[in-house]
Amino acid sequence: MLPERYRAGRHVLGVAAGALLAVTAAGCGGGGGKPPAKVGTPAPSVSSSAPVKPLARSVPSRLRIPKLNINSPIMKLGLNADHTIQVPPLSKPNMTGWWDGGPTPGEKGASVILGHNVGNGRPSVFEKLGTLKPGDTVQVTRANGSVATFQITKLEQIPKSRFPTQKVYGKLPYPGIRLITCGGRFDASWGHHVDNIIAYGKLVNGT
Repeated sequence: MLPERYRAGRHVLGVAAGALLAVTAAGCGGGGGKPPAKVGTPAPSVSSSAPVKPLARSVPSRLRIPKLNINSPIMKLGLNADHTIQVPPLSKPNMTGWWDGGPTPGEKGASVILGHNVGNGRPSVFEKLGTLKPGDTVQVTRANGSVATFQITKLEQIPKSRFPTQKVYGKLPYPGIRLITCGGRFDASWGHHVDNIIAYGKLVNGT
């Protein structure tokens, strides 16, 4: 069994929270954690010889990652009653989810998209997220018909007990994206994978 939702960070929407805490369920939605109510120090900036102008806000509708043959619909994710981030339904393994409390993909800031790696014993949309490499591209189609293209800059596998809340949700001086799922060793005693896989990217084109 894998965890469906997690808590991370110190605060979310003004409500205090503890360290990362898993809740056992039937799938892994990525461990997006609890976004902080306030963000402090910005995440490290990414240098670019030709910065891309941020796009206007527009809700995402579809995620494409050519290298992984991913063509996934995107749903909105809000917060559960306990202020953990919702996850896509396990009954739809190809579904990804965008946290609607943050920037839309292409806006200035960190846009967060979650996906299962395994659900109900079946491979899911982000099963191979950990095989991405810097330079790979991610395309997000938005409600206004525009497409935001991101380039992966870094891939990180990190224990869920050390979920990098600030780096994932912190302020950015550029339009960025974070793709999150579960990974690492499966801990049968706990019932889930012990790590998160996080792909970081920056906007390189908006059409």
